[in-house]
Amino acid sequence: SSTFSVDEDLLLTDLHRFKVEREHSFSSENTSKKRYIDLILTRDDSYQEKIAIVIENKVYSKEHSNQLQAYWKHVTTKEFPSSESSDDDQGWKHLFILLSPDGMPPSEENEDWIPLSYGKVKEALETVIKGRVLSDDVHLLIRHYLEILDEISNEQDSMVEHLCKSLYKDHRLAFNTLEKLMKKNTP
Repeated sequence: SSTFSVDEDLLLTDLHRFKVEREHSFSSENTSKKRYIDLILTRDDSYQEKIAIVIENKVYSKEHSNQLQAYWKHVTTKEFPSSESSDDDQGWKHLFILLSPDGMPPSEENEDWIPLSYGKVKEALETVIKGRVLSDDVHLLIRHYLEILDEISNEQDSMVEHLCKSLYKDHRLAFNTLEKLMKKNTP
C-alpha cells in the first residue's frame, strides 16, 4: 500500500533524514496555473522506504479549487509516484495532513487527507520540550512556534466572539425567544 501509517510508521521513522520544503510549486495538469503545497517532507533513501509527507495548512480559509485533489494527484502520480502508479517497485509511501486551528475534516472526496488540529501539534511539541534534551536553538524555535499557535488560537476565539456578538445584535429578538423557549422546556 502507498499509504503511510501515522500511528506506527511515523513514530518509528528517523525524521533527521527528511528534506523539508515549504511552498513547493508545480503547474496544474489542466491549466498552467501554479500551485503551492505548503509543506512537503521527503525521504529518498536507498536504505529505507521512500516517504513523502504533504501538509496543507489552512489558517483562515477552507478547501477550495480542488486544491487537495490536485496536490494528491500530483504527488502520488507525478513527482513522488507510488509503486501502483509507476514502474518502480520501490514507489513512494505518502501521508497527507490537513492542518488547521480546529482540525477541520477534509471533504468526502479527499478521504486520503488526515485532519490535524493546532491543539494536537501543540500537545506533541510540549511533550517534546518536556521529555528531551534539546539544543537552545531548537528549544527556542519550538517555543516561538507554540506562541504563534497560541496567537492564532486567540485570534480564532476572538473572531468567533465577534461573530456571536454581531449575530446577537442583528437577531436579538430571535435569540431571546429561543432562550425563553429553552427555559420553559427545561425541567
